[in-house]
Order: sequence, then C-alpha cells, then structure tokens
Amino acid sequence: MTAKAPSISIKGVLESMVSVLPTATQQNKLPLLERSLEDLNTGEFFAFEAVEGKIEELEAKLKAEKVRLQMASLGYPQLDYSFLTWQKKESKMPAFMVLTLDSNEFSIIVEPNTSRAMDIENDVIWSIEPDLPEAVQWQYENSILAIARLSNRDYDDEEISVTAQFQGVMPSEVRTEVRRVLEAEIFDDIFVICEAPKWVVNKTGRTSLRDPLVVGWDEETDQMFLIASFDPTTLEKYVQDQFAL
Repeated sequence: MTAKAPSISIKGVLESMVSVLPTATQQNKLPLLERSLEDLNTGEFFAFEAVEGKIEELEAKLKAEKVRLQMASLGYPQLDYSFLTWQKKESKMPAFMVLTLDSNEFSIIVEPNTSRAMDIENDVIWSIEPDLPEAVQWQYENSILAIARLSNRDYDDEEISVTAQFQGVMPSEVRTEVRRVLEAEIFDDIFVICEAPKWVVNKTGRTSLRDPLVVGWDEETDQMFLIASFDPTTLEKYVQDQFAL
C-alpha cells in the first residue's frame, strides 16, 4: 500500500517531519562508534580505498548525531526542514515562509533575465529576505524557478517579487520559552515558520494561520529543531486576556 502523502500544512509537517526521540540504545551506541573511529588506523588501508574522505564524512555524521541527541535530551526534537520545498498546487509558490524574530516579512525577489534555460545557479539572480542560512534558502529552489518562469512568461522579464507578512502575537508562555532559549544560547538562531497566504506578484499578502512553528538552528551541522508551535492571536485579544480583571 502506498503511504499517504502528508498534507501541505503545519499539521502535515508535525505529523511527518518531526523525528522520533532516540532510544537509550541508540544513545549508548554513539560514544562506542566515536571511540572506534578515533582508534582507527588509517595506515592499514591502501590509498585507492580513499578512507580519509569517508572518515571525514563519518565524523560529520557523528557530529550531527551528537547535536541531535543533545537537543533531544533538552526536549527539542529534530525537524526535517525539507518540507520547505513544498509548493502550492496551482501557483507553484512556496507553501511555507521562514521569518526571523526581527521581522514578520518574507520575500523572494527574482531579477529579470532572458535565458530560457533556467539554471538557478547560472541564469537566475534571486534573493530571499530575511537573511536565512544557505541550506534553508536552497529549499526554495523550485519556487524560485517557478517565479523566474513567471517573469519570463507574463512580466516581460521584469524583476518581480512575492512578499507575505505574518499577522499575529505569540502566547506569553511561548514568548517566555523563546527568551529562555535565547538567553541560554542553545541555538545559533531562532526562526518562525508559518503557512504562506495566497501569493500575489509584487504585492504583500498577510497570514494569521494557526500553528506557526518556532524552531532552533544549529549552524555547524545545518540542523533544525522544534521548540514550540502556537496559535497566534491578535494584539487586541492578547491585551484583553492578559489584563482582564
């Protein structure tokens, strides 16, 4: 039986993209593998076996796994952020947008180009705001190409952009947790991910859809971890709830 595809929503992300917390057995195997790697004598291999490059890859995987276990022990499961590649069915625009704590706005800007080849590395000049880690930006590759094709087809190769803003306020308990994580310097950065509204070229859409995700980012291993999800509210309702007699 074919597995059911996850719904293109935050609910679908939480159901399918959050890793299961590691078992005690998995945690115990890691230091054993690490010690075995340290004791490995590379001199016993022939040069053609190219073990040094493979050892570097294994060391990188071990480092990533150590970070994953560390964050899991703190209650932050790993989040597979490949869901950022998901696109809206009709427009092929991004299904999700990533925000920083400094801005509620997300934009993709594509410069004009006359190439029909549409190679994203050589033919398409693009940028994303806010400034996101490179590994996160590249999740939007297919959406960027879709916008570039739209520019070629309907906008006479003009620069075009899609922009959206998040409209909502965190519950106080989530904000308190985010401040605690920031002060403890657990992550290198913190982002908010939410479902994107309907995109309109060269205009700003707005969304207050439920269940945005607050995520932490580990820069050295390019890993993302779930801190919280929340139901946003309006500032007016937040004030009423906080200061009601």
